[in-house]
Amino acid sequence: MFSTVDRLNHRHFRAHLIGPKGEEALPIPPDHPLRPAVRRATSFPSDQHLRAVADQLLQQQAPPVSAVRVEVWKATFETSSLQIHPLQVAALMLGGP
Repeated sequence: MFSTVDRLNHRHFRAHLIGPKGEEALPIPPDHPLRPAVRRATSFPSDQHLRAVADQLLQQQAPPVSAVRVEVWKATFETSSLQIHPLQVAALMLGGP
């Protein structure tokens, strides 16, 4: 029997705003209107789902924010060290300088 730590509650969605001063993490609270889209992107991190969230986030930002990067991470189990480590599943950047 095999066990896995890759469950939806072990995945994390991260968003970063990118502007002239660098990157800033953008927390998305549980009651945010984008939460359903974030859940879709987290459970099935396709370019389409990531782009939908990134596009909405970028539209909500005012200059000088020039880009948004979104990422989905999961926990992975390393058998040699018996440690759980984060692993990036998908990432997408929208916008640019």
